[in-house]
Amino acid sequence: MKKSYDIIICGAGCAGLSLAYRLCDPFFQNLTILIIEPESKTQNDRTWSYWEKDQGVFDPIVSKRWKALEFHSQYMSKELLLKDYEYKMIKASDFYKFCKIEIEFNNKIDWISDRVNSIEESDEHVTIHTEKSTFIADRVFKNFHDQSMDKNEPWYVDQHFGGWFIKTKEPAFDPHKAVFMDFRIDQDGDIRFFYVLPKSTTEALVEIAIFSNDLMSQKEYDKLITNYIRDFINIVEYEIEEREYGVIPMTSQFINKAEPATKIINIGTPSGAIKASSGYAFYRIQKQCQHIVDQLRANKELTSFFKKNRFSFYDQIMLNVLLTKKVAGDKVFTDLFRKLPVEDVLTFLNEETNLAQEIKIFTAPPWAPFTKAMIEELA
Repeated sequence: MKKSYDIIICGAGCAGLSLAYRLCDPFFQNLTILIIEPESKTQNDRTWSYWEKDQGVFDPIVSKRWKALEFHSQYMSKELLLKDYEYKMIKASDFYKFCKIEIEFNNKIDWISDRVNSIEESDEHVTIHTEKSTFIADRVFKNFHDQSMDKNEPWYVDQHFGGWFIKTKEPAFDPHKAVFMDFRIDQDGDIRFFYVLPKSTTEALVEIAIFSNDLMSQKEYDKLITNYIRDFINIVEYEIEEREYGVIPMTSQFINKAEPATKIINIGTPSGAIKASSGYAFYRIQKQCQHIVDQLRANKELTSFFKKNRFSFYDQIMLNVLLTKKVAGDKVFTDLFRKLPVEDVLTFLNEETNLAQEIKIFTAPPWAPFTKAMIEELA
């Protein structure tokens, strides 16, 4: 017999668990909820960094926060002081544990270790076939792709990364400052930058992000990290406590055009939660999940949170400029942080600016390449 639920969440990644955590609220105690996830979700497989003005839902597990950032390129080095924002870091292992404790405490949410094979929608409900069983639900939230991404569609680029959590014998870091972007390394025809997130004077995450569709081996990432630690942090003795590697798709092709949403609602990456021009996603996922919960509370028909709008158009322009090399990526970000207050740039990347603020943003980088890209995108 098929087991029935009010809500089924397919995938216990960042989006799935962020939504499930909010659904643990007593307001939803009468809903029956199931999470389907094939993995144990205990490993520290990634680190999320984001900026936020106020207290966030997951502040209890923020492992470090900073009010000062550093930016470096061949053109300038600058300290970026934050006023209203804090730059925050959360380790995935802490996030998974925190959410699972709340979910286990809430006996209305079931969790099964299984893999989804197919999802079918009818007028009455949604049917999910897994490797082990079959379930039906009134609504399904899924955080996986129905089909492979079209990497040939303009504009698409992978942000791939490799990082080490290291511990030094002697003090090597300023724990009050995080390196937001460091472009001083050889770009090798790509867009490449390091970031350094120190937890103490002797502990930090050192990670490289690369915008390209040519993925690398772990050995290649490790070589770049080794050289950066030697040449820019100037240390040779340290222990590698953890490693992380991954790929983030940067594209606007997943933004849902359908209004209203069906009984099957994409969340996270397949819904367009990853900022197409920067790769940031954690804060956007929290906004999306809160939007869903607010609609459920109000008993409203669910609508897509990420839509085609002026910000998605801005992302297309930025990707056009960067991927066609109309201007180098380090030059674009240098001009932004040289000419504008850092919080204006961060607010823009969070898509929380107004048109007047956006005009100021547009005048900071070289105008000719961006104007050309805008004309191409409008054509």
